[in-house]
Amino acid sequence: MDGDLYRDMTHREMQQLIWRSVADFADYAAIEYKLQNGKIADIFYTVANTRIIIEVKTIIKQSLIESAWQKYRSQCDYLVIAGPEQPILDDKLHLMWGWHEKSVRDVGIWFVSWLGVTEFRAACRLARD
Repeated sequence: MDGDLYRDMTHREMQQLIWRSVADFADYAAIEYKLQNGKIADIFYTVANTRIIIEVKTIIKQSLIESAWQKYRSQCDYLVIAGPEQPILDDKLHLMWGWHEKSVRDVGIWFVSWLGVTEFRAACRLARD
């Protein structure tokens, strides 16, 4: 355990750490939760009838944020992408650099390390289509 601070966390270790962080205050919290649309959320929790999904990634890329938004937007009120602290890779070509759809900008971003979870960008309530 002494050397753990110097190695990358696995997907499962990040899931466990985040779940422990939210389970203390959530009304309900689960790992690998099956949603009504048949998809599996890495972490799903509720607080006062508000549904939150956290998608855990070992690398955060713009395309993964957009994919998660498409996959989960109808299944939750807030969506967060969590991963190791690193630059977010912009692997999508945009007409105007730095411009992203507002809906995707509503997705929260958390950085996860052995020391805990840091909110990098707060999640906003997802717009209903």
